[in-house]
Amino acid sequence: ASLHMLGSYVATCAATAHAAESSIKQSLHRLQRSWTFFLPVACLYSVSLCLRNVALIHISIASAQLLVAFAPLFVYACSVAFGLEAPKLKLLVNVCAIAVGAALCVTGSVAHTTFGLALQLAGVLCETLRGVLLNVFLRNVEPDMTTTESLQCLSLPCFALTALSCAFFESGPLAKDLPNRGAPFFCALFANVGVAVLFNFVQLHVLKMFKVLTLSMAGVTKDWVLITASTWVEGGGMSPQFMAGGVLTFGSSMYYAVQRHAK
Repeated sequence: ASLHMLGSYVATCAATAHAAESSIKQSLHRLQRSWTFFLPVACLYSVSLCLRNVALIHISIASAQLLVAFAPLFVYACSVAFGLEAPKLKLLVNVCAIAVGAALCVTGSVAHTTFGLALQLAGVLCETLRGVLLNVFLRNVEPDMTTTESLQCLSLPCFALTALSCAFFESGPLAKDLPNRGAPFFCALFANVGVAVLFNFVQLHVLKMFKVLTLSMAGVTKDWVLITASTWVEGGGMSPQFMAGGVLTFGSSMYYAVQRHAK
């Protein structure tokens, strides 16, 4: 993750100025001007990353993906609190239905521990708060800031915090493991960094254009299509409770999309 943010910062420096020194000065000036926003967002990013990584020790990847479907409920609550969404009973029922569907799937057929579920949900909540704060900042506080400029300002503190946590918790294992890795590993690593830079840019650009709840709903739809497709390809069975939860979650996200399009 620290490499992802370092790559984002280097890429935005190259895109915003021919002289790296000038670009660094500009980003530091913007950081100084808006540090009360960027620092909490960077902290939430780092805490969310740590919580979700530790959760994977206690729960399966499938469980972690299923619990991401709780994000729309968290997003709605935070959006109402920050004034991004007006309280609406129909929308509340919609996001609650998605959360209930996800709960049915997790409790129905996926192995998990209570501690792992709590860690993953806490990580999803931190990620939700980060998205809402970004949405508020990009749409209301600094609407004239470009996507490249916002990514440049955000990536620097995120890189610093994730690199610090990596050095504290993982420096020993990394020092032992990296020398044994060959060229294919590093090629895959840097290709992953490139994809992450593109994803970070697209995510911020979308947050400037749409409400964070719309982005969260799209993520739920994507996750459920992938989960269903992978289960079908691998020939795995689904319990009736899992299927009912999946239908409820996917149907509720599709209902939101139809209602949003109608507006």
